[in-house]
Amino acid sequence: MMKNLAILFSFGSLLLLNACKPDDVIVDNPPADTGYSTGAFVVNEGSFLQNNASITHVAEDGTVTNDVYYAQNQVELGDVLQSFTVIGDRGYAVLNNSQKVEVVDMVTMKHAGAISGLSYPRFMVSAGNNKAFVSNGSTDGTIEVVDLASNQIESSIAVGKGPQRMGVYGNDVWVCNEGGWTLDSTITIVNAASHNVIDTVFVGHRPSDIVFDQLGYAWVLCAGETFYDANWAVVGHSLAKLYRIDVAAHAVVSSIPVGLPGDHPTQLEISPDGQVLYYENNGVYRFDFVNADFPGDLIIGEARTALRIQPSTGQLWCASISDFTNPSTVYVYSATGAPLKSFTAGIGTNGIEFQ
Repeated sequence: MMKNLAILFSFGSLLLLNACKPDDVIVDNPPADTGYSTGAFVVNEGSFLQNNASITHVAEDGTVTNDVYYAQNQVELGDVLQSFTVIGDRGYAVLNNSQKVEVVDMVTMKHAGAISGLSYPRFMVSAGNNKAFVSNGSTDGTIEVVDLASNQIESSIAVGKGPQRMGVYGNDVWVCNEGGWTLDSTITIVNAASHNVIDTVFVGHRPSDIVFDQLGYAWVLCAGETFYDANWAVVGHSLAKLYRIDVAAHAVVSSIPVGLPGDHPTQLEISPDGQVLYYENNGVYRFDFVNADFPGDLIIGEARTALRIQPSTGQLWCASISDFTNPSTVYVYSATGAPLKSFTAGIGTNGIEFQ
């Protein structure tokens, strides 16, 4: 797990939302019509070395199924689930410490293959033409090009150190080089069709997340770095920053400090209309960059992880900070931060995907 996430997870336990509805019903069988091909997928990292990563499925009617992969396959998913991506009729569970991507059928959630040959897989995006990119590597990093017909790695693209999240804009994939166990401050731009690196954009320390607005800009949240002495005592921090980049020119337009020294936010989202940013920094902020000043409004006062926005409703989904021993709680809020409901997921929730 990333050093910045380890710092984030050191926060204490959180108060539950009294205004939330009771937990949804837990079931073990897939919906009869579409199976698991629609709804939300909660990514539960699990405990390191315990082989207890899991996926929680939330159907469109709100029905919750925990550990759906085990329920359908009777074997554990693997160790440290970093992310989950749906491409076509297949789901791809990126398992960091198992060093593989588990492929599942999205109707049945049954095993449908695996992608191996990965050293430190993190995230996956579609690259078109039945190809996908997987970010891979904790130091010198690569993007692995995967043939989805064969589930084989066909080539590698050298990028920066510790590549993490990727954003797709037009025909290009923008790669956040977070640094992994070292340090990086770059975004690598790769053409999805040719697989060529077409540019590198320099930003702040540890670019951790990226979104694109409706005005032709990329927004990159850089978590900042923690500096240590020879005895691993903290001696300082670089500021976290939010960068705005012209996507046509690949040029930084502006940057804004986020929080105080010692704050290391890693999560950034954008509203469905592409005009409002949401980010987590010991609480969730809503920043209308068209009509308001930064930092925006604090709309959720508790620290959260796994911040995502449901595309069709604009609702915010996020999770409690995990102790990696007990199940996480997932919270759903309105676009302005009003609590709507909560439910129990698996251990170490770190992401949510919608289909």
